[in-house]
Amino acid sequence: MAYKLARPKSRNEIKTFANKFRKIFGLNKEARFPIIEFIEWLMPQIDEKFDLEIVEVSELPYTYAVTYPDESRMVIRRDVYDDVCEDQGRARFTVAHELGHYWYHGDLGFARSEERPEAYRDPEWQANVFAAELLIPFELTKDMSVDEIAEKCKVSKQCAEIQYKENHKRKR
Repeated sequence: MAYKLARPKSRNEIKTFANKFRKIFGLNKEARFPIIEFIEWLMPQIDEKFDLEIVEVSELPYTYAVTYPDESRMVIRRDVYDDVCEDQGRARFTVAHELGHYWYHGDLGFARSEERPEAYRDPEWQANVFAAELLIPFELTKDMSVDEIAEKCKVSKQCAEIQYKENHKRKR
C-alpha cells in the first residue's frame, strides 16, 4: 500500500498556524470557531477559485467529506453539512479537518511511501491536529473542564478529552 507523505510539521507549528489563522480573521477570542460560515463566506474571498460542493450520501458513501486542494474544491456530504449547521461536534471537526487538508496538502500527489509515515509527515495526523487546534484553542480553554470545552467550543466530548489531555501534557 502506498501512503501519501506531507511536508514535515510539528504539533507546535500547526498550533501556531491555527492560532494565527484565528487571529487574522478576528476569531482569536471566540471559543466557537464558525467553521461553516468560514467555509461558505470567507473561503471564496480568500481563494476566488474555492468551490464548496454539498453532495448526497450516495455520492460519498464511504467518507464524510473530501478535499482536493489542487482543484480548490471541498466536497461535503449533505448529512454532515446539516450536522455542522446544527453545531454537531463530530461534523464540525470533519469540516475543520478538511480545511486542514486544504491549507496544507496541495502537493501530496508527488510524495509517496510504501511505509506508514511518521506522525509529523502523515497528512491525516496533520489535518486532525489542525482541526483540534482551530476548534479548541489552548489560550481560551486552558482553564476549562472537558465538559466546558465540549459545550463552549461545540466539539464532541471525545475531541475535547483528547485536546484537554494534549494541552495539559504540554503544560508540564
